[in-house]
Amino acid sequence: MPANADPLLKDLEDFVADGASRPWTAEEAPELRAWADRNEHAHDLIAEAAGRPRDFLPSPSLLRSRPEPLMATLLSDLQAVRAATASLACRGMGHAGAGRFAEAWRDIPAIHLLGRLLAPPDRP
Repeated sequence: MPANADPLLKDLEDFVADGASRPWTAEEAPELRAWADRNEHAHDLIAEAAGRPRDFLPSPSLLRSRPEPLMATLLSDLQAVRAATASLACRGMGHAGAGRFAEAWRDIPAIHLLGRLLAPPDRP
């Protein structure tokens, strides 16, 4: 994350990364459980999207009226997928910590598939 990034965004990234690093329970991390509950629908949409055969995440840089060098193109798709996979991993670890292993397993293939969506089409 850039040095000039919003401190609240950095805190959120750390919050989610901590939840994604190990199984946790609602008793251990009530704020994390509340966050996961508030974002349940978004997580379900991410998991559903991961199962689609193709993706399209154009860079916002391409929408500018003035062309920019290729090196200046933002890699927002990579950042978005990284955030989505961390978020799903956090939810999955919450399920695992609560003993809901079937729900946790549902997120693992979605995380893997999100990574595969970004791979070039000719890669297996």
